[in-house]
Amino acid sequence: SRISHDIRTPLSAISNMTEFALEDLNDQAKLKNDLLKIRTSNEFLLSLINDILDISKIDSGKVEFNPEPYPYQEYITRIKNMFEPLCAQKNIKFIIMPRLQTVGTMLADKIRINQITLNLISNAIKYTPPGGTVTYISHSRNLPADRMLFSFEIKDNGIGMSEAFLKVMFEPFTQEHNNPRRPQGLTGTSLGLSIVKHVVDQMGGTLTVKSKLGQGT
Repeated sequence: SRISHDIRTPLSAISNMTEFALEDLNDQAKLKNDLLKIRTSNEFLLSLINDILDISKIDSGKVEFNPEPYPYQEYITRIKNMFEPLCAQKNIKFIIMPRLQTVGTMLADKIRINQITLNLISNAIKYTPPGGTVTYISHSRNLPADRMLFSFEIKDNGIGMSEAFLKVMFEPFTQEHNNPRRPQGLTGTSLGLSIVKHVVDQMGGTLTVKSKLGQGT
């Protein structure tokens, strides 16, 4: 029922805005605005469907991993390029504290490693108000033969989470709507953290969280 509700919301917006677009064919400004809203709803719907497909794969045990060499420098450059402009746009300070030794290669599924990192940093940015700080700290250490044990920490001084929510935060479709600092109108699929937790577990990793309401995570 939750999936049905979440899918209907963007579908309804796409349907309604399509009708508006047909009525606004002779008004370029209104038509463009209608189309932009359709595109936004379409992107949200696609994101939701991708997350649902991921969850269904995880639940059925069909997640496949394709480990390959992933140079640390390539990984950290990707993080910088993706999030520095986003944080600048939102007036959030983004600090990267990389390894002292930038030479090193993890042997892992690139797509899944990126998915884990991007989800966690995106969440930190989403729930940190303008003027706040999001920090990426590498705790990776070297292994023999130029390989590395991959570990990192994401810190923010955003809205934080209650102790009660920390116990259920990795369950699908859970959001702390009653958080008094939560921005109005903030939406999401509520599946990202659940996917991250499952993927980390299946890769043999660990994921721990500390958070205080109103202080950060």
